[in-house]
Order: sequence, then structure tokens, then C-alpha cells
Amino acid sequence: MARNYQGGVQREIALDSAWAEPVSIGRAQLIHADCFDWLDSQEDSSISAVVTDPPYGLQEYTPEQQSKLRAGKGGVWRIPPSFDGHVRSPLPRFTTLTDSQIEELRTFFFVWARLLLPKLVPGANVVVA
Repeated sequence: MARNYQGGVQREIALDSAWAEPVSIGRAQLIHADCFDWLDSQEDSSISAVVTDPPYGLQEYTPEQQSKLRAGKGGVWRIPPSFDGHVRSPLPRFTTLTDSQIEELRTFFFVWARLLLPKLVPGANVVVA
């Protein structure tokens, strides 16, 4: 079961945590839940596509870094170059991650992939932002 994994990739949550109900848009379904617990509860070979933007949040979402972002000064945030005339939003500089934070990301994706792979149908599409 997913909650037995170690490595700092999953926080303990109360069993009565209220996740939002799934939202259907056409044939797609948007799920708001802890991905490890939700994936662990799905049947094998039952998922055709995944589009996800995992909550990296190792350093860039700390209160200190969020304060710097909102002030528009310093921190790990950068504005990507504009080449198409669109206003760009700040992005974190992942090069500031420590070795332990990089290991935490590696562990997160290792556990996530181990849970996801058996759930995918052959030919499934997976997009990770």
C-alpha cells in the first residue's frame, strides 16, 4: 500500500481528509487527491492517459521564497525570456536544489512511476509538466 513508502515523498494525512469531488470534462476526469493513495486504489491496466504537474515545492514554495516571489525580488524565482510577445510568469530555478532535494525528487518520481506503470493500459500517454 502507498502509505508504507518511505523517503519523505508522502506526508501523513488524516483518513477523513476532504478531497474535492472529481470533475468531468467530456471524457476526461480531473482528480484532486493524493496521487500515491489514489493510484494505489486503481485497477491495473485501467488508465489511458495522465496529465500531471506534481507539487515539487521543495524550496520554491517555502514561506521565505514565496515572500520574495511576491515582492518581485531575489529568491529562486526567475522570469523566463519572452520570445512570442506573451507576458511570462515566474518559474523556479531548479538549479538551486540541494543534493538532498534532488534525491527527494528522484524518490518521488521513482515511487510515482512504480505505482503508475501497472495501472496504464498498453499505449497510454503520460505528460508530466
